[in-house]
Amino acid sequence: MPRSSVLLVSLANFRIWTHLGWRDLRAQYARTKFGPWWSAASLAAIVAGSSIAIGLVGDNKALTLTPRLGIGLAIWTLISTSLNEGADLFETDRSLLLNSTLDTMSLVFRVIWRNAIIFAHNLPVVAIALWLGEYTITWHLILFLPLTALVLPALILPVAIFARLTLWRRDLKSLLPSIIQVGFFLTPILWSPPKTGPMTIVFNVNPAAWFIELVKEAVLENNLRMDLLIRCLIVVFVSLCFSELFKPSFRNVRKLI
Repeated sequence: MPRSSVLLVSLANFRIWTHLGWRDLRAQYARTKFGPWWSAASLAAIVAGSSIAIGLVGDNKALTLTPRLGIGLAIWTLISTSLNEGADLFETDRSLLLNSTLDTMSLVFRVIWRNAIIFAHNLPVVAIALWLGEYTITWHLILFLPLTALVLPALILPVAIFARLTLWRRDLKSLLPSIIQVGFFLTPILWSPPKTGPMTIVFNVNPAAWFIELVKEAVLENNLRMDLLIRCLIVVFVSLCFSELFKPSFRNVRKLI
């Protein structure tokens, strides 16, 4: 199928990459009683620690910060873990690529699917964070999952780029995680976007910030910001369209690994 859409081919293989994603999690958490729930426990510890630390520094009540931190950290964990695993994608799956005809984009889908499952296990932590922060439930809460789901197709292109870059230059495998870590501090998780100043520019050029702030504004402020929604939809569109352009660059992957 040389002229077939790379995304359609990968979607047609959904039984394969969903199975591989579940298998990865079972292998990762083998012989543990709680499995992926350990990820939720880790997120809960980070939310609690960050809330207390920021509360002490800012002389605020720690619990008032938990809703914003819970939502922000849950979405950031989905984004950052997918990108970090993308940087190591082809080396990790070398034997699978060399001994099967599975298309390489399906491996990208596998990474995103695997982290989407972990994100689902983190949802109780978000719920507890909202409860501790005395969040008042409104109909906007139903927007949380649909808006967060926009992150998944948006990740296809950057994960594919990270995977291809580290195959092109192995040194980038050590550099990219550091860049992602810097991105954490430049994303409005521990801070809120100001209306003026240099941090406004940082926010306006950071797509991850758009997705996180879109969800936080909709859920916590009952304000669905259409400007952010349009930006996020454009990112999704670009991710899907440009993923097709990456098809030629993936043809020689098996020769390079």
